Amino acid sequence: MSHDLHFSILGVPFTLENATGRFRELTQQNYSAYLTEASAKPAFFSLGRQSDGRLELKSLHSGVIWAGGVNAAEDDYHFLYALEKELTLELQRARSELYFVHAAVVERNGHCLLIAAESGTGKSTLAFALQCRGWHYLSDELAPIDVTQLSVYPYTHALCLKSAPPEPFASLPPHVNTDRTRHVPADQLNSVTDEVPRPLSGLVFLQRNPGNRTPSIKKISAAEAATRLYGNTLNALAHSAAGLDAATTITRRTPAWHLEAGELRATCELMEEALV
Repeated sequence: MSHDLHFSILGVPFTLENATGRFRELTQQNYSAYLTEASAKPAFFSLGRQSDGRLELKSLHSGVIWAGGVNAAEDDYHFLYALEKELTLELQRARSELYFVHAAVVERNGHCLLIAAESGTGKSTLAFALQCRGWHYLSDELAPIDVTQLSVYPYTHALCLKSAPPEPFASLPPHVNTDRTRHVPADQLNSVTDEVPRPLSGLVFLQRNPGNRTPSIKKISAAEAATRLYGNTLNALAHSAAGLDAATTITRRTPAWHLEAGELRATCELMEEALV
């Protein structure tokens, strides 16, 4: 019986070889939207053991990218972190024609919004709250953009929260806990179920100031938006003019806003009033 686990993202096939036990479950839950039947491609990842008996995760391109420790919850976090990081790098290699942005993506009534922010700002929490209010979840961290079509592909891996959301969004569906994160599988969210790119309707650049309770939003220029978008781009060097051409093309054709977050429900309501 094969213990290999197969999945495909953006048309790129991956196999996790020797996937058993807890780490098989973690991969299945985190990438439930992308599981496939057996692939003819060679294994891209493999789980094995080092000489001292510790588990290790290898990738085809990078060798050992994780070695297990002694704390199960900590191991869960570092395993998923290593796997997700390597997957993101490989997707950028395999689909270099796409413009990859570190951003969440949500959709409602045909309006597909990209929410970009620095890590820890709260874009995943905002994406979770919006899907609770009827928006569709497409991604919480990776937005692959087709610049020529001005469309964005879903990346519906498990939504990752660094802390529990505040009320009235504190009740999470079934999810996976590590010692640092909470991962809510796509099939537990109001998520899309395909890999069809959606037209990009707007760019939202999120900022959060501690203690601020009242959110605000303002339209920004294409030039300012290009600067902000470029700062969140992951594979700029794969594109002409080091990615600047793509950034300006996107922002010239897509309206953009600066959103200062406040209380979470009020922030969602302001977005819905201003942008949809």
